[in-house]
Order: sequence, then structure tokens, then C-alpha cells
Amino acid sequence: MAKISGSFLIWFLIFSLILTFSCSKDRNRLAGRYVAEDNKGKQLQTVLLELKSNGEGSWATEEDNISFRWEIKGEEILVHTKSGGVIIGNIVGETIKINLPGVSMHSFKKAL
Repeated sequence: MAKISGSFLIWFLIFSLILTFSCSKDRNRLAGRYVAEDNKGKQLQTVLLELKSNGEGSWATEEDNISFRWEIKGEEILVHTKSGGVIIGNIVGETIKINLPGVSMHSFKKAL
């Protein structure tokens, strides 16, 4: 029984390392500051999104700054709020589209 458990533990550790490195690569790709744009491609300087490579992030407006955790699943970004909710956005190239409940759809372009 101990031999089976040892093999399982080794495979589990290998899988965990692969998953960790692949998530880090995706996070590094998306990490950075983003600026919201309206439907015509104009920048809205009052709405900023910052994604850090360690999975932390923040949403800033003129009135508020909200921190959250984030992760990537396929072509989706999952924003985990402090209240326990999850907001799902779509990754389209260098753009992140997030539909905020009760607000509207926001498209964020990576700021240079």
C-alpha cells in the first residue's frame, strides 16, 4: 500500500508542478495595466485594471479601488472578489472583456 501511495504522490507532485508553471506563464502573459475603452475605441482614463503575475489584481475608478484575485481558465479570466463572488471575463488577444453585473460590458486594452 505504501508503494502505491508513494507513486501517487510522485505523479501528483509532477502534475502540480506542470500546472503551476503553465499557469505562471499565462499569468505573466496577461500581467500588466489595462485601460477601459468604450465601443468606439476611446480610452476611458477613469477605469483601470491591474493584473499582477502573482494572481493579485485591482480595479480602480475615480471613486474606488477594489482588490481581487484572478486566474486563467482557457480563454477566460476569473476574477475572485473578496465577498466570494466570481466574475468571468473573456480574453481576446490583448483585450480583456468583462461584463460587470449591474454596470455594463467593459473592454480593457493593455496599456503600454
